[in-house]
Amino acid sequence: MLLQRSHTDALPIGGSRTRDDERELHVCVLLHPLLHSVNNSVKFSTYCVNCAITISIINIIYHNLYSFTEMSNQVEEQRKENRGYCLCFSITDREIAFSAALFQPGKGGNVGPFTTEITLIYRNVFTNIGNAYNPTTGIFTAPLKGAYMFNFSVYGHWNPSTPSTVSIVKNEQRVVVAHGHQDQYAVNSSKGVVLILEVGDVVYVRLWSGRKIYDNEHNHITFSGYLLHIDQ
Repeated sequence: MLLQRSHTDALPIGGSRTRDDERELHVCVLLHPLLHSVNNSVKFSTYCVNCAITISIINIIYHNLYSFTEMSNQVEEQRKENRGYCLCFSITDREIAFSAALFQPGKGGNVGPFTTEITLIYRNVFTNIGNAYNPTTGIFTAPLKGAYMFNFSVYGHWNPSTPSTVSIVKNEQRVVVAHGHQDQYAVNSSKGVVLILEVGDVVYVRLWSGRKIYDNEHNHITFSGYLLHIDQ
């Protein structure tokens, strides 16, 4: 608050100034700029404090807004990944299946006996969704970790000394055997098995040594497989 003096107060009663009055007036004149400066300084300081508080509030709001934006972006990215995963899961991963017969159309005859086991190559491919079965080698290679169902069959003409025996093999390990043997008429057998496979595991069918099978245009001997479910 500034110290001021009115013209009425500056003059004593009687209209004349005394020496004391003049000194007091002089002091007031000297103090007025100083007090005005102090008053402005107080106002400026208050303004600076208010500015600092406002800036702090703005920084807090900006930080929270930035954090919220980052979180929103992360959530959206996760949703996109989930949508992509679900799309891949439902369209691509589930479509793994194959089925093939031993001989090409118009071909047929006996296979075996041989002195060693051989891998049977099923060349007449009916279905090969996902291209996991190789008709050149007769080998199925698992593209995904999961449970797979396999079926295979064996057929042979009667022979009293030469049975018809094949086995399904996983990574060089014999798993299931299909066998047929009788002195007259044709023999046939079929088997199925569910296998848990890792990515890159191989499954195929082998004809035992000293055994013989037969097929013709009727496709008696087949090898099939498909993905049941994916293991996470």
